[in-house]
Amino acid sequence: MIKLLSYFWMALIGASILWYGVLVFVVGVRGGRDIKEMLKKME
Repeated sequence: MIKLLSYFWMALIGASILWYGVLVFVVGVRGGRDIKEMLKKME
């Protein structure tokens, strides 16, 4: 039973780290696009 809970928590923590990484990547890409658009408008 304890081994099963350990695997559950490891999977949950791994999924959380992966989800956070995906969010950071998506927000970074969108932010980069927005900055490019703003710089084009300033010219």
